[in-house]
Order: sequence, then C-alpha cells, then structure tokens
Amino acid sequence: MGSIRKKTMSKDRILGRHLLLLVFIKIVILYGLWYVFIKPNKVKVDVSDVQRLYQGGASAPPENQFNQNQRSQP
Repeated sequence: MGSIRKKTMSKDRILGRHLLLLVFIKIVILYGLWYVFIKPNKVKVDVSDVQRLYQGGASAPPENQFNQNQRSQP
C-alpha cells in the first residue's frame, strides 16, 4: 500500500510542476504581448482632462476626430 501512495504522490508532484510551468509560460507570453503592443503606445494625459473626468463633465473630443453628431451631407 505504501508503494501505491508513493506513485500517486510522484504523479501529483509531476502534475503540479507541469501546471506551474504552464502558468509561468503564460505569464511570460502575456508580458511579451504587453511589451510589444501596449507599452509603446503612450497616452498624453492633461490635468484639465483628468479634472473634467473626476468632476463629471464631458470632455470635448479632439478637433481632428470625426464628430458623429455632424453628418456629412451628399
């Protein structure tokens, strides 16, 4: 009976190591994706924009952004 328990324990340890390795690999892949796609995109934050956000006021869209309320007429 001791040998059965020993085999089960070793299989559990192997499974635990495999799961730990998979989690580590996933973390490395997620960090790599963040580093490639997210980190290079810097967003400039203006103090007045943050104040409007916390005070509940609507922020004006940038001038070069298309305003959906103004439809172009053919």
